[in-house]
Amino acid sequence: MDAGEPPGWSPGPAAPSPPGVGRGPRHAAPSRRRRLLVILLAVTLGAVAVVAAGGWGYAHWRFGQIASVDLPGLSKPPPPGEPQVLLVVGSDSRAELDQPGDASKFGTTQDAGGVRGDVIMLVRIDPGAHTVKVLSVPRDLLVPNAATGGRSKINAVFAGGPQQLIQTIQQYLGIPVNHYLLVNFDGFRAIIDALGGIRMDFPYPAEDDLSGLHITTAGCHRLGGDRALAVARSRHYRYLADGSWHSDPLSDLGRIKRQQVFLRVVLQTALSRGLTNPVRANRFIGAVVGHLTKDRGLTQANAISLARQFRGFDPDHLGDQTLPVVVANNYQGFGDVLLLQQPAASLAVAKFLDRPPPTSTTLATPQQVRVRVRNASGVSGLAARTTSRLVGRGVDAINAGNTTPAGRTTVRYPPGQQQAAAAVAALLLGGARLLPDSSLPAGTVQLVLGSDYRGLRAATAPTTTAPRPTVTTTPSPPRAFDPRPC
Repeated sequence: MDAGEPPGWSPGPAAPSPPGVGRGPRHAAPSRRRRLLVILLAVTLGAVAVVAAGGWGYAHWRFGQIASVDLPGLSKPPPPGEPQVLLVVGSDSRAELDQPGDASKFGTTQDAGGVRGDVIMLVRIDPGAHTVKVLSVPRDLLVPNAATGGRSKINAVFAGGPQQLIQTIQQYLGIPVNHYLLVNFDGFRAIIDALGGIRMDFPYPAEDDLSGLHITTAGCHRLGGDRALAVARSRHYRYLADGSWHSDPLSDLGRIKRQQVFLRVVLQTALSRGLTNPVRANRFIGAVVGHLTKDRGLTQANAISLARQFRGFDPDHLGDQTLPVVVANNYQGFGDVLLLQQPAASLAVAKFLDRPPPTSTTLATPQQVRVRVRNASGVSGLAARTTSRLVGRGVDAINAGNTTPAGRTTVRYPPGQQQAAAAVAALLLGGARLLPDSSLPAGTVQLVLGSDYRGLRAATAPTTTAPRPTVTTTPSPPRAFDPRPC
């Protein structure tokens, strides 16, 4: 019996299901699967369904080993069979690195304290169409922080907690986030090592001293957890060609390109290593569950259902793209950052969500819809005062009176108006939860003021004297120097 198995478990016929299988604390096999779905995509998907065959009690036990967090800002999960979006974050926290040599390879909490989002990916799973899409969000993208009202790079938004990152993505990009998954450095290594390593072909010798990458010869190399992590983290990738070293000019954007190839290699490896075998699946799951965190709403039943539906998913059919950006140097005191490239960014979001291309070439604004303001806070006259202030901002707002008390401020929107709803939410201190509501007429959103309502953000006057940033479009050089599958 494997050391990670509970007494009496065997990969045989399913045991009777215990009454009321509840949601496990944390990402479980399914959750982990999703995490692997972005950093390992189908790996756990197949493993969870297989392990579930060992009995619901066993699956529940494994599921309960994954850490869970309460995230009330998540969009409500859709009905079974409908598409849903998972936010997958690779944390750069050094807090849990405890293997010999880790400090020299990755630094310590003194060198890089706190937690930032080293990898940020949105994964859209559509069971009906049997498709999986990945939208990578560059870590240096400058965004308005939905919780604080300030601006920062999106990886720093995560330092304030996943709730801030979720709210910012929903409000700024107009993408609903239904579930959340986090993997740390140690978890990433555990995933690769549990697979027995992966193999990648390097056209040239390559290195990145900051990530710990050192490939001394060209050709096919087996990468264990440490070296795989060095490849995935490399932002300063260099390669030796024609007797001299050359640098990847795209930095983090180049890293995203390599990660997309890397993901396919991991998925293909997982399939070829036979994770459909219950014993191997159990060993894999046991190695990684302790390094994952999920939102509490991701239940065991939901995860296993997705796992079974995507058990035969072909990694070659994975749809991946990167959010289009432009480089802005020395931008308004933020240093070198990335800005959304419009209209390409809006088109990419529409493609990711399987929506018609937007008719406007810019992000939606609050002025594009009528806003019905309702008071659910219990504070007398709040809807009237808020309506007046919105009108003063040029918003077509009307007072819709009081409604049932609620703790959470929400913006409800009809089909096709999510970006406009996100623009309205962006006016509020602390943001708001976005909820679809097909009963609302087109061109109308409903702002429901809950007891957590803190008022409107201060109006930002247009800047006319600030120097224009140096903005250049992202080049697309040949990627002949990047590693690829063996």
